[in-house]
Amino acid sequence: ANALHYKWNSFMPMAVKKGAGNELIENFSDGLNSLTSTVIGKNRTNTLMACSYLYGYIPDLYSLYKTPVSPEIKRIRYYIRNAMLNAMTANWQQAESDLENLKSSWSLCKNTIPQKLLEDANRLDFSIYELEKVIVKRDQSLSDIKGRVAMSNVDTLEKAMEKNPAQSEGGRDSGEE
Repeated sequence: ANALHYKWNSFMPMAVKKGAGNELIENFSDGLNSLTSTVIGKNRTNTLMACSYLYGYIPDLYSLYKTPVSPEIKRIRYYIRNAMLNAMTANWQQAESDLENLKSSWSLCKNTIPQKLLEDANRLDFSIYELEKVIVKRDQSLSDIKGRVAMSNVDTLEKAMEKNPAQSEGGRDSGEE
């Protein structure tokens, strides 16, 4: 955990230089502190939730750079994971909220996917639909399984997008890090 704090401290000036706002810097810093405290407390569920919370800022940090894959794919991963974790703890209202955010984020991302990756995109689309069905039914066991399928499909799609980037990608930078 200490190494993360050193890396974050080294990265902060670069993030600010790239245009990261104070709110993003503060939120990530607070999230990292919270994660570290939770890890020390050795509660597995709370640690997973703290990790997911911190990961929620990763897409915003990625958006500071020009990347071959839209940072939105990382936001999709975040919402799937959050929906799974909230289903695991029977926080169904939040799981449903995460699902709505997931569907919104996915609808934005879907439009940037190259035509030749349509099969991978459709696979993810159907797995999100399947995850939604079990969350609405409040089925913890199936929410975990369907969430893992959706996470696997996100990973597959992201790897395919890295190999076949769309013509116009987001990010503020020319790719220098």
